[in-house]
Amino acid sequence: MIVYQDKTNFNLYLSRSEGWSRIGERAVVQLPPSQGKNFHIQGGVSAFTGLVLLRTHKGSITKLENARFIADLFVAAQRTLEYQELAPSNKVVIVMGPGLASALFKENGCSLMWTTPAGVAHKN
Repeated sequence: MIVYQDKTNFNLYLSRSEGWSRIGERAVVQLPPSQGKNFHIQGGVSAFTGLVLLRTHKGSITKLENARFIADLFVAAQRTLEYQELAPSNKVVIVMGPGLASALFKENGCSLMWTTPAGVAHKN
């Protein structure tokens, strides 16, 4: 079973992007610095199950929080019907981008496999 994991950030600060001005003058608006809260959204999806796990987090994500999400994603993937219908020898593969998780896996002695944009596979 292959699960794709990724994260993104989102700021709740919304401001007006349109304004008005007199004819011949440029519309200029002075905006205060960003005042919204930052959220990070982490998710894992599978081809057959769809959304396996979704989590939001206020502020930045630490290595420990990211590792906890990966562990929870692994457990959630094992509980899906897709995984239960696989042969017992099949594994859960979590595909992730370079980031906190890659560094954490290297620290714990796990082997990593990645591909370049050209599709060449490398193993650590």
